[in-house]
Amino acid sequence: MAWGISPKKTAQVPLHGFGTDKYLAIVFNAFENLNWKVSYADDKGLIAYTPISWESYSEQITVVIENEVAYLKSECVGYQAFLYDYGKNEKNIDLLITEIEYCAFHIQTDIEGNILRFKDSFYQHPGINLSYTPLGAKDKFTHLGTIFIPRKNYQVTPVLIAVNCLVFILQRIIFSAYVFSLNKKGVEDIPEKSAAFSKIVFGGIERNLVLNGEYWRLFTACFSHGSVNYIFFNMIFLAYIGSIIEGRVGKWNFLGLYLMTGICASITSIGFRYEEMGVGASGAIMGMFGVFLAYLSTNFFDTKARTAFLISTVLISIITLWPSGEGIDHAAHFGGFISGYIFGIFSYWAYTKAERTKRYFIRTVSYILILLAVSSWVFFMPKYDLEAFRKSKDKMMVDLNLISSYFYASDYDTLTKAERIVLLETKMIPVIRKNEIVLKELKNTPLPSEEEKDAKQFFKYYGNKLKIYELLYKEYKTDHPAYRTKMQQLTDEIYKQEEE
Repeated sequence: MAWGISPKKTAQVPLHGFGTDKYLAIVFNAFENLNWKVSYADDKGLIAYTPISWESYSEQITVVIENEVAYLKSECVGYQAFLYDYGKNEKNIDLLITEIEYCAFHIQTDIEGNILRFKDSFYQHPGINLSYTPLGAKDKFTHLGTIFIPRKNYQVTPVLIAVNCLVFILQRIIFSAYVFSLNKKGVEDIPEKSAAFSKIVFGGIERNLVLNGEYWRLFTACFSHGSVNYIFFNMIFLAYIGSIIEGRVGKWNFLGLYLMTGICASITSIGFRYEEMGVGASGAIMGMFGVFLAYLSTNFFDTKARTAFLISTVLISIITLWPSGEGIDHAAHFGGFISGYIFGIFSYWAYTKAERTKRYFIRTVSYILILLAVSSWVFFMPKYDLEAFRKSKDKMMVDLNLISSYFYASDYDTLTKAERIVLLETKMIPVIRKNEIVLKELKNTPLPSEEEKDAKQFFKYYGNKLKIYELLYKEYKTDHPAYRTKMQQLTDEIYKQEEE
């Protein structure tokens, strides 16, 4: 059983003078018998993939001959839940060794024919070799600490991981020091001040803050995280996807794609989230999964490797994009993923161009145009001040209780009718008039579509309440039941609303 970001199992088989060609021809036969699809073959080794099944969405099997030793390795292609391979790789190695022994015994009579058949089956795909398999730098992960170590084809990703972790630590230190200083000074409104300071130090995205000109948040939110669990799993996913595709797209292109998809994810987030502050690299990480899926939808990878990667990538994407769970910014995930796929298509188009200058031109221009198109959405987003709207509603309900008290509070029972009328005209009527103006202003306040229905119900309810109290005043003043029918009608409407 194996653990890790890229669980794997290895074995070494000394050849003891047994010819390399013979051994690889036997391995080739073993792969065929096991129904493992060969993706790469040359005179030094082979790469194959196990079939897709309910038990596994494929492992990469590599056999390489060096210095008279056969190095066998089975490694998980996709991301494994709980970073555990459930014994799949050990099982594959055992199956392969057993099948090699079987084939070595049964094909001895025609070993030369099998060697020729193996050589006729040599297959090499551009950009793939035994030292740089489709898994990229992922197969170099041996323990959790190795995700921080730069190496060939894995240089920008560990820097991004280190920056995210450093930002996380510094933010906690700065915020804790600020709260400590407030406590030491004996400040009373610590929750309010610390909440305001957190919006600055954590640099998250919040719709109104961005729309008010704090566009830097679209960038900084990609490096800020809300909890240890959140940053841990985000960095695991970043190491996983970065190790696979950084070497394929190029380190600087990878960095640009990470930042651009992160910004697109932030923009999508504020487009669908109206109040909560969002933080996290998950939008950018899902963007890189979108880039990877775009490459997998082309012939960039060999068909067998592409099938194995597609299954795992689609599964991860579905699980991550599925709108379930609280506190998860699904809008950012979706925006990052879709923008990543679009960026990836243009990135691959540029990759197919032979001239380096033309590749850079296509890539740069297309990236800028896509980013500008998405960014323009910001300038058409309406501002929703839901906090001020709710505060106004709360104040209006307080006023409504005050209006009611002028009629029903026992404090006024000792007043004469004339004194009560003066009280109503000088105290209650001005409150009604004030709230009629506030109600009118609130009706013109822009609100999200999901808030509008409740707001309209409130406007109707509150307006009816104000009318009832004004009619009560008129009835009390004139001592005439002429207003009774209208009051009953308004009361019935309020009861109907409350039932709904």
